[in-house]
Amino acid sequence: MNIFTCATICCMSTVISLAQDVINNIPIEENTGDFKSLDTNIIHLVHADTSLWEIFDDSTIQTYNGQVIIYHDSAFMYCDSAYIRDSVFMRAYENIIIQQGDSLQIFADTLIYSANLRQAELFGKVVLVNGGQKLFTDYLQYDLEQKVARYFTKSTLTDNETFLTSYQGIFYVEEELAFFKDSVQVVGPDFELRTDSLEYQTEFKTVYFLGPTLINQKDKRIYCESGFYDIPNELSTFSQQAQFSDQDGFAEADVIQYNRKDGIVEMQGNAYYREGNRTASGDYILYDETNEWLTIKGEGIIIDSTKTVYSDDMFYDVAKDSFAVMDRSIFYNEDQKLVADQLRYNNQSGVGVAWGDVVWVDTTNELGILCDSLLYDNSSNEFVGLGIHRRPMLWNLIDGDSMFIKADTLFMSEIIKQGDTIMQMQAYHDVRIFKSDLQGLGDSLVYNELDSAFTLFGEPILWADTSQFTADTIDIILKESKLHSITLNQKAFIVNSPDELFFNQIKGRNINAYFKEDNLYLMHVHGNAETIYYILDDLDAYIGVNKSTCSQIKIFFGNNQVKRIVSYKEVDSTLHPMKEVDHSTMILEGYKWQDEKRPKSKYDLDPPKMVLK
Repeated sequence: MNIFTCATICCMSTVISLAQDVINNIPIEENTGDFKSLDTNIIHLVHADTSLWEIFDDSTIQTYNGQVIIYHDSAFMYCDSAYIRDSVFMRAYENIIIQQGDSLQIFADTLIYSANLRQAELFGKVVLVNGGQKLFTDYLQYDLEQKVARYFTKSTLTDNETFLTSYQGIFYVEEELAFFKDSVQVVGPDFELRTDSLEYQTEFKTVYFLGPTLINQKDKRIYCESGFYDIPNELSTFSQQAQFSDQDGFAEADVIQYNRKDGIVEMQGNAYYREGNRTASGDYILYDETNEWLTIKGEGIIIDSTKTVYSDDMFYDVAKDSFAVMDRSIFYNEDQKLVADQLRYNNQSGVGVAWGDVVWVDTTNELGILCDSLLYDNSSNEFVGLGIHRRPMLWNLIDGDSMFIKADTLFMSEIIKQGDTIMQMQAYHDVRIFKSDLQGLGDSLVYNELDSAFTLFGEPILWADTSQFTADTIDIILKESKLHSITLNQKAFIVNSPDELFFNQIKGRNINAYFKEDNLYLMHVHGNAETIYYILDDLDAYIGVNKSTCSQIKIFFGNNQVKRIVSYKEVDSTLHPMKEVDHSTMILEGYKWQDEKRPKSKYDLDPPKMVLK
């Protein structure tokens, strides 16, 4: 809306006011009778200061001057002068006014009117007034019977708040409906719209978009090729290539609905929203501008520089960078992946909780947790895995083989030690371990990534191949993702039996067992060493049993069988032939073979269910 157009409209508004005064002051003859009873096929004179009748070529020409009032078929026409041929065709000049009904008035400089067609052509400074609507143009066609106005030059329709300009238009007066085409521009109190064609419902001030449309609202830009805008209620629907942008973000969808008063943007079908380095997409997105909230439904995805979230139902607080997921979801954060039925996470505080069949994976360290619920504190890099319906389980890929650890609670954290970030894990209570070549159980477990060391507490038991290890505490050391050593601290006891017929036993204060390629090759017993060892011949037949005590023992293994024993200090050793031995007495104090407790697979990591008798 340029300054010239505004000035023209203001000027024409003054003309309208003056013209209305003229209408009110023109005398209408009292003897004109009932206008509705007049012949509707001809034009009737109501008043003129002077009149002249002439006949040319079988046509009657009526010339009227001075405050001329014409009536035809429910419409009054006012002018300074009029020329009427055969009472059906009229030309009128200066101060033209057409008044039809109570609300419609048309003002112009020149009028051409056909009574047969009920058609009027108006020229000059034309203004159509219908209630609160005013149409300004240079040329107008008006159908008095259908009450339809048409124009083909640059024109403006306004209610003094909204200005609509175009080069072509049709205005259905009774329906209060207008169609505009060619370089259409709508300017409201705080918006501007440009399009090639649109429909305008003047009573309710609703704009319907019929082609490519661009809307500017302060800091917002909207594009679509179909839809509508309810101006008073500030409600709009945009479709066909719908796009919405402001100073913070950009959105697009099959359909965008915008409630400007409430600051609500709804995106339906292939919805996409971008703000800075953050994007969101889904079948449906609702954005609350006031609170900066996003609700996403149907194949939803949120991506930013630190995370990616997939879910069919999620809520995201943009300002606080936090989200809540109410459906099965996948969450990626750098090298971590989290899958859960429901999820809450606040990126500012770094605190999150997930529950419902939770799966957490650390792809860098090749480990993961399966549990009912998981608590996460990113600021301290701490995880707590909990279980109600199932106990949490940790798996760790070690040299291509998975180790599974189950407990009532799993706690993991990252700490800085010797300049490196290392992971620590604690598991409690009723810890159970399964690896294809190593199984164990205890009350609790601690893992230190720096030393690659697992420590079992609380009456721990380990099994490796045909050997069983027990002690007050047990240390398991890995090197290069392979089992390196097992240390039994206090009350150390090892039982070995290839066939579970006879049991080799080793006892001492502490025992160190060393492995190569996951096979036991050396064992060192420290303090109060005792052994019971069944000797085999070259054909693996039993030939005797050796029982000995000493301070220290070294035992060498091959193919998981004892090959050589070396005893040190205060050695007391006796070899008994097999036939002369009461094997029931060949038991060291503290001996207990507990193979029934040994997990046979990862599915045996839960404690046995209690049977009520």
